Amino acid sequence: MLAMKRELQMVVAAVLLQGCTSMRGILPGGIGDMVKAPVAPRLIRVAVARSAHSVAVSVGGPCTAYAEGGRAATKRVATLPRTVITRDTAGLLYFNGQPAHCQRITFVPDMPESLVIDGTTYRGRATVLANQSGTLTAVNTLPLEEYLAGVVPKETFPSWPEAALQAQAVAARTFAVYHTKQYGGRDYDIVAPTHQLYGGAGAEDARTTKAVLDTEGELLTYHGSVFCTYFYTCCGGYTTRASTVFPEMADYPPPVSCSYCRRSPHFSWSYSVSAANAAEKLKRDGRPIGSGMIISVSPSERTAEGRVAKLRFSTRTTSLDIRGEDVRRILGYDNVRSTLFSVRMTGDRLLFWGRGWGHGVGMCQWGSRGMADTGKSYTDILSYYYPGAVLAR
Repeated sequence: MLAMKRELQMVVAAVLLQGCTSMRGILPGGIGDMVKAPVAPRLIRVAVARSAHSVAVSVGGPCTAYAEGGRAATKRVATLPRTVITRDTAGLLYFNGQPAHCQRITFVPDMPESLVIDGTTYRGRATVLANQSGTLTAVNTLPLEEYLAGVVPKETFPSWPEAALQAQAVAARTFAVYHTKQYGGRDYDIVAPTHQLYGGAGAEDARTTKAVLDTEGELLTYHGSVFCTYFYTCCGGYTTRASTVFPEMADYPPPVSCSYCRRSPHFSWSYSVSAANAAEKLKRDGRPIGSGMIISVSPSERTAEGRVAKLRFSTRTTSLDIRGEDVRRILGYDNVRSTLFSVRMTGDRLLFWGRGWGHGVGMCQWGSRGMADTGKSYTDILSYYYPGAVLAR
């Protein structure tokens, strides 16, 4: 019986082997040509918490925990209830007040969108580690394209035209990839929200996710290299030369004039602050103006695009020149919204009025919407705001 079974198996095998050649004329292509080894997705490590005194993590399903530094261990759990992670002065972690005997822990969920860090749902995995500053860092590691699905809806409006969303997806992807090359030796590639806004899986929107998928893998290069594709809310009519804001960015696409953002609610703005309050803010930043009140303020230097490069604050006895971008930081980015402004003293107050919101380098987001509204494609938008840049994969 066993011999007959083996003989039957040999006959079936011979028929199958013959079929492999005879089927070549029937199938659209050789099966071996159709099957390709999967390509591992590009991963990105996003610091979602830095200098934290505690980090809360939960996983709503099965996951594997990997402990490192101290007692290395691996543990499978059916679910991870909300766990508050802290540390001691030696850098060892504590889970809900109980010693974990490790310096870093990584949670790898089995199911997507089951990871929660400090109340926000994320894709991918989480690592919490004790850092050298005596606090904690939480890192979300996930595929780049999935990360972008949580970035684009935070950096723009999902209701905007498709071309504007696609342009934002390419700019955000290029910005992220550029930063992965800058943080060698660190435990993360990019910082949220410092570098880019990132809302995790909970922020995803079908319209912005489609823009990410439509442009999957597309990057901008300048002079053959991926570069830092800055973007911001509104340019107010003119973008600016990168080196005036970021001195290290000497090789960068040139600035352009922009008529597409005039419908932005942020196209114009004004701000008033008392001279005493302004002087106090300067002092807190380590820039005391000296004795006496501020009696005048005026630009001492402007860029070729008309932005304030330096602003001079004067009392009766002294004066102080401060970079325009530093003025924004000291008085508040939401107050002095750009360096494209004028200023004067009105009684004992400083009155600023200007146009645009943001540093002005790279892509004007409201301008991208304006271009899309006129029927321009995302490649048109990117070419306009990053002159000389090349779209590549």
